[in-house]
Amino acid sequence: MIAAINDLPFHYQMSSLDEAVSRFSAFIKICKSIEDGHMTNVEKIVIAPESDYSGHLAPGLVLQQIIPKIKSKEDQRYIMSLLKNRDAAPIDADTAPFCFDGKESQICSYAKDDVVVSLCSSPVFETASLSGVCCDKACDIRNLSAEEHSSCHMEHLGIRLYHANSGKHTPFRELTYAGGKTASSMDLDDAAAQTLLNKAVLIDNRLYAKKGGKIYTFMREAPCIYHGYINNQVPDNVQRLLEKYPWDETIL
Repeated sequence: MIAAINDLPFHYQMSSLDEAVSRFSAFIKICKSIEDGHMTNVEKIVIAPESDYSGHLAPGLVLQQIIPKIKSKEDQRYIMSLLKNRDAAPIDADTAPFCFDGKESQICSYAKDDVVVSLCSSPVFETASLSGVCCDKACDIRNLSAEEHSSCHMEHLGIRLYHANSGKHTPFRELTYAGGKTASSMDLDDAAAQTLLNKAVLIDNRLYAKKGGKIYTFMREAPCIYHGYINNQVPDNVQRLLEKYPWDETIL
């Protein structure tokens, strides 16, 4: 699936420079979370072809005047790259637009089965879904304009939450439990395990990943929640498939 940058918010005006900087900072954080791999079902962020960002976003201020006021230089560079250098959605000129709050957007229509990311430039973008009309039919589109919205769409976005099973998979040792079975160890701390879980690949209905020459399996406990362990008994076919992925230790 894709996450489309909603072009509609750029036609609204925020109340002040301070509000605009705050809203852009939140928008940047959401987009970075997507591109950091936190939402594993999202392949990439796309933008509308020939998007118009030239309007006033705060009294007397256009985008180019607001961005330098964002505190982080990295975030300043990121937002400019985000709006200019991502793939443009392959929108046909005849695509029926999504009609919302008296405005129209073809990229929202294109992403109606996926998700849009919205700068919260107006209260109309504060909800976790946007209700409008497309092809003369009522249409609700998943929306991300605040961090808490991701929890509303966790399964659809592929968000995975690591939960250490300290009663079964403890660090650095094997444990025997009922029936003479042995529970494998988990030698990663929670932060490292979460990072690896985000990169794990689905093979035969289980998530697998590699780090430091070891193979890890992640098992689902509940929707979006997983525990993990070192797996020394991975089938040969799984090992062969894992070898096809670039497990770059520098980013794990």
